Amino acid sequence: MVFLLFIIILIQISFTYCYAEFCNIPTFSLKPLNNSTLNKIIIISRHGDRNSILANVNQTKCNGGECVIGELTDIGKKQMNNLGIAINQLLKEYGIGNITLENIKVQSTQCSRTINSAKALIEGLLNQKVDNELIDTTNSQYLAAHYITDNKTVTERNKRLKLLEDTMNDNIKQLIFKFKRLFKGEFKETDLITSFIYVYDYLQVLHCSNLPFPSNEKEQITMEDVISSEMYLGYMAGYLLDSQVSSLSTKYLRDEIVSFLDGTSTCKETNCSTPSLPIIELISGHDDTLYTLMVSLHQQDIQLPPYSSHIFIEKIQIGIDYFVRVSYNSQILRICNSQVKLCPFQEFKDWLK
Repeated sequence: MVFLLFIIILIQISFTYCYAEFCNIPTFSLKPLNNSTLNKIIIISRHGDRNSILANVNQTKCNGGECVIGELTDIGKKQMNNLGIAINQLLKEYGIGNITLENIKVQSTQCSRTINSAKALIEGLLNQKVDNELIDTTNSQYLAAHYITDNKTVTERNKRLKLLEDTMNDNIKQLIFKFKRLFKGEFKETDLITSFIYVYDYLQVLHCSNLPFPSNEKEQITMEDVISSEMYLGYMAGYLLDSQVSSLSTKYLRDEIVSFLDGTSTCKETNCSTPSLPIIELISGHDDTLYTLMVSLHQQDIQLPPYSSHIFIEKIQIGIDYFVRVSYNSQILRICNSQVKLCPFQEFKDWLK
């Protein structure tokens, strides 16, 4: 009995730690490889901190005033701007200067928070204001799993959603019903999975902002509810976005990565100090953009990506050979069939496809 109690406490501490990690914004600390030349980079990022997608959290601020539902907050803009500044420093350490708008390709989903996140990152990178016209949203439907609409992907996704709803844990159902009661009829969503996502999202915003949870004289949301919702969402993401669905959802992304990296060399001979063609691609998306790509990169123990999380892909020249290095929030990933931290470019292309 004592041993069982110890295990339960340890599990609770572990999940509390994981949730605290989710609230922590990742820092960019990547350093260049010695004796290498950077050829191209791709940054695939989640948007910065935002308001809840369920209801406005009054304490959050956007553009100096009150946020609308789902809008990028002032904190979120700062996070993405700082990421751009940090990437600029990495480029300088690689010996690349004089980056201009012509050197950057930007894609985003058709969502104001991802567009504004991309804009803030580029402004930090270039140290200048940019217009939204720079940001291409024409491929929005391919940049996040929940936007994918082809029949095969939707069919596979719906199968998993149905099973998740049919087998939903009773404690999670009770949390949804309690949340609805506390919202006094304002929360009218009837679909259990969508309801849960709204509940989780609202609690996440409150918790990461150190704001009080909903309560009344009869009941209240507790930290145990928050931890339970985090645990269940992690389980749900792992089941819903498995290798099959992730492979279907990321086909455009994987093709785009290979196509961009495989383009004409942007460096004049071996001098990258004055690049002439796009050497940077930014893809601004959502948490499932990163999650499904991490699955497709055959990573293990994937966590829910915090705001401003990013996958950073570098094509690097060493001597006459080209290699690829991939990192997630500045942690170098083991990639390719050989599970290496620096993969030959041709092997990477064959493996990613």
